[in-house]
Amino acid sequence: MRIVPNQDRDFTEWHGGCRHALVWALDVDTPAVRERVSEARSLLAPHLLGRYRRQPHITVAFAGLDPLPGATPTGGLYTREDRRGHIEGLTRLRHGPLDVEVGGWATYPMAPYLEVSAPGFEPLRDLLSTRPGLYTPHVTIGLYAVESELGTVADLMADFQAPPIRLRVEAVSLMSYEASDIAGPLTTLGRFSLTEGSWSATA
Repeated sequence: MRIVPNQDRDFTEWHGGCRHALVWALDVDTPAVRERVSEARSLLAPHLLGRYRRQPHITVAFAGLDPLPGATPTGGLYTREDRRGHIEGLTRLRHGPLDVEVGGWATYPMAPYLEVSAPGFEPLRDLLSTRPGLYTPHVTIGLYAVESELGTVADLMADFQAPPIRLRVEAVSLMSYEASDIAGPLTTLGRFSLTEGSWSATA
């Protein structure tokens, strides 16, 4: 496998003027996970897009584009009705908190990531995703900006130490990011408490 660069551009043909894209995710932006992501990014820096600013998170499902009057997207929209339906589904699911373990590194062709073990993840994925099929939960380290051999990347990560980081995640969050920016930060719009079975908006 070779690693390949991401296209760092505004995919206007996809978002068509919709300002935000929405994603359901587990917030794992803790000091321990941030430190591990930072260490991995430092080792991989020659191969990564330098301006990546997404906070550590585990994507559960891409929700869709936030509708905007006058926009002409080709990507799917995520309406208020969709959000309401998912919140109702989460309420019925009565899932409970997740015990998550963040470990070593692995990679996709376009992005390196930290491996994640999350027993009980699949019911949340099945409920919130419109794309059934196999999915590997992970924490993205960054986005590749160059093309290279996988062996070169593996050599850079040879001394990377990754004892398990264990977390209890008590909410699944609806987050947004600027649809025009492949590397911009996330904003949390609301959280569904897996402990209390209730939704609270934060933005």
